Amino acid sequence: MFISLCYPFGVDAITGVDVDVVLVVDVDVVLVVDVDVVLVVDVDVVLVVDVVVVLVWFWLWMWL
Repeated sequence: MFISLCYPFGVDAITGVDVDVVLVVDVDVVLVVDVDVVLVVDVDVVLVVDVVVVLVWFWLWMWL
């Protein structure tokens, strides 16, 4: 049930670059770690990292 709720959120919030990595890591970690910890880590850390990666990628793409 949690994976079905987390899956669309991850796809919507994460770009195509990180979809494979995040899905693999999340599915494995969600089964072991508490739901509360995974939610906090995913929302705070993964989204921040994705925004930085997307901005850097966009900046490089514009200059190239």
